[in-house]
Amino acid sequence: MTHGKTTSRSEGCMGVGGAGPSALHRGLRLRIIIVFFLCAAGALISWQLLHQSLGHSSGGGQPGFLARICGAANASGLACDPALDSKWSRLTVPLPLLSSEHFPAVRKVRIPVAFLGASYFVLLAVWFGTLGGPRAAARGVMRLPLHAANCGLVASVFYSGLMATGAAPPCIWCVLVHLINLAVVVGTWGMFRDPERKAVTATAGTPQVTPTAIPLKQILTSLALAMVIIAAIGVHYRQERLHVRQLRALRPYRAMVATLQHDPDFLLREFSTQRQYDIPPRTDEPGQHGRALLVVFTDYECRSCYCDDRALREEVIPLVGDRIEVAVRHYPLCAECNTAVTGSMHANACDAAFAAEAARLLGGAGAFERMHCLLFEHQAELKPELYDELAVEAGLDPDAFRRAMQSEQVRQVVRDDIALAEELGVNGTPTLFLDGRRVPHLCRTPVFWRAFAQDRAQLAAGDGTEVAGVVAVAAH
Repeated sequence: MTHGKTTSRSEGCMGVGGAGPSALHRGLRLRIIIVFFLCAAGALISWQLLHQSLGHSSGGGQPGFLARICGAANASGLACDPALDSKWSRLTVPLPLLSSEHFPAVRKVRIPVAFLGASYFVLLAVWFGTLGGPRAAARGVMRLPLHAANCGLVASVFYSGLMATGAAPPCIWCVLVHLINLAVVVGTWGMFRDPERKAVTATAGTPQVTPTAIPLKQILTSLALAMVIIAAIGVHYRQERLHVRQLRALRPYRAMVATLQHDPDFLLREFSTQRQYDIPPRTDEPGQHGRALLVVFTDYECRSCYCDDRALREEVIPLVGDRIEVAVRHYPLCAECNTAVTGSMHANACDAAFAAEAARLLGGAGAFERMHCLLFEHQAELKPELYDELAVEAGLDPDAFRRAMQSEQVRQVVRDDIALAEELGVNGTPTLFLDGRRVPHLCRTPVFWRAFAQDRAQLAAGDGTEVAGVVAVAAH
């Protein structure tokens, strides 16, 4: 009898098909993990489609991965832009909202389908990620993922039918999202209708094997987390949409600005209206010899400073020839040496400025020029360990260079540059002063530099002609 009971209990624990409860639970856990990652992928693609529907792919930056795939799919007729611009890309939903008089009223709101898709996938991902799969008695709110999956299936069938019949433009990422959703639906159905799971629940006789119902507090917490994420997506989308609207409102002015930037007389007049400061050259810098002095306040961790420096070398200097002398001044955006800055926006900027001036102290203008270029070339790698290597590359003794970096003389030079910048009203980098006048951002074009060089050439010729240049306009 004892042996018979043992055998019977062993058979009961094996359940259906000879698989133990632990094996069945491992299979369910694997299915949950797969469905979770599918939902995460669906949410990410839906979010990117929502972002792309705002028109970011047509901006000046590099297109994202989704946009590049969409571009490659144009030839196959699966482009994304027509689908995102079609009437089916948004649903008109009546929602109770406050009117302009702060009274509740029902308003029709157009909600992007991509937002609904992202919300759907987020809800399922948070549910399966925090609560796991269905338990023994999955009833009521416990069956929410199953109901959501059924609604998702209906939506996928509807939109897939629209694309298949040509009523809506097909989209490569839309097709992929619907395929992902089909896999999610099948996986969710399997979790709720798995006969092996039912067998485990029916045959397992111990509390450790039989799953218990999920506490309502835990369910509400999970749903609240999902709602917070969905709300964050909605708020971010709304802010991005407002930003895009503002940019579109400025588009009519683009042509006007472009016209002004190609008008040399206007640029010279705009430059001449700037207040003129007395910015004496340093004693350790080359003399001007009748050339205009261009003072550049820079920060070696500033990306715009690096771009401006390249533009000066590759575009400006070839245009103006030897009519301008460029002088670099330091304005590190780091509180370590710049008291006008709160925090360390560029944590390595002070040390980089010390490195540049240490090179000047040891090797003169040539060493400074080499170190200046090296610091910008290694902008993303600036750290204390790098400066010795740069010193060697610049032809300097690393031990002497290290001592110079720590010297009071070098630090005083940087402090003097910062003090000068504050007197001139500098609050960011790069900031340029040409012959003591600030160069407006509007004027930083080849047209301006060419006009300025021509103006200087006419004045240097001594023909006595009043030109529409800097000196002529300033004299009025």
